[in-house]
Amino acid sequence: MSEQRLDDIRREQRGVTKKQDELYDRQRSVDRLNDGIGTYFRQTQQRLQKSRETFRKNDGGRDFDELYSFFSRDAGKAMAALGDEKREIKREQQLLEEHDQALNKEKQKLYSEEETNEH
Repeated sequence: MSEQRLDDIRREQRGVTKKQDELYDRQRSVDRLNDGIGTYFRQTQQRLQKSRETFRKNDGGRDFDELYSFFSRDAGKAMAALGDEKREIKREQQLLEEHDQALNKEKQKLYSEEETNEH
């Protein structure tokens, strides 16, 4: 019975490891997106700021301010969505880690029960 449970635990741990690897890949993708989008938004915001100053000199500041605020809101939403995804990944990683620790404890308990039964 305990031998079968040990096999089940090993199988579960392989599943946990696979899920952890998938989460790591997902986290790397989010980090790359975050870096790329963040760089794009910063560069675009700098360009818009320069254009804004030109428009203000030519009395088109109000229209440009609307465009600038739209861009800023959009950038904020994109970065917030990526932040939410990062938090979700961290939460899932923590749950998997806790599950793995529980499996390890159960495995250790089964090993110690086997040792006491052998003696």
